[in-house]
Amino acid sequence: METESVIYTDGHEVKVTSSKLIVKKREYFLSGVTAFRLQIIKANRAAPLILVVLGLAGLIAGLVHALPPDAINPINFNGKFLTANDVVAAVGGLLVFLGIIWMMVVHDRYAVQITTAEGNKDVLVSPKKDYADQIVTALGVALTPVP
Repeated sequence: METESVIYTDGHEVKVTSSKLIVKKREYFLSGVTAFRLQIIKANRAAPLILVVLGLAGLIAGLVHALPPDAINPINFNGKFLTANDVVAAVGGLLVFLGIIWMMVVHDRYAVQITTAEGNKDVLVSPKKDYADQIVTALGVALTPVP
C-alpha cells in the first residue's frame, strides 16, 4: 500500500500531497485534474479612473470659471463666500484625490486554477503571487509521473 507524501503545506488551509490538493475543507483528487495554472485576476481600475477624469473635469471647469457666477447663490463657508466655480473645483479636487487613492489600494489577485472534467475552478485566490505560485509548483511536482 502506497502512503501519501506531503509535497507542500502552508500549515493552515492548503496541503498538496501525492494524490490530493486540499484547500480549506475541500479535497481535489489529482487523478481528476487534467491541467492547472496560475491565473492573474486583474484589478478593475475603470471606476477609479472615471472618478479621476470626472474630478479633473470639475477641477478645470472650476479653475477657469466655466460656470456662470449666478449658477447658484454663493455659499457662506466660515465667513468666505464660495461661488459655484469654487464648489465645483473643490469637489473635483476631492474626486481626483479619492480616485488616485482608490487606484493605489486596488491590486491584482492570483488564483490557483485547476481543470477537471467539470471545468475550470479557481480553488484558491490570493493577493500574494508567491504564495499562489508555490502551490502551482507543488501541483507540478505532484502531477509529474515518477519513473
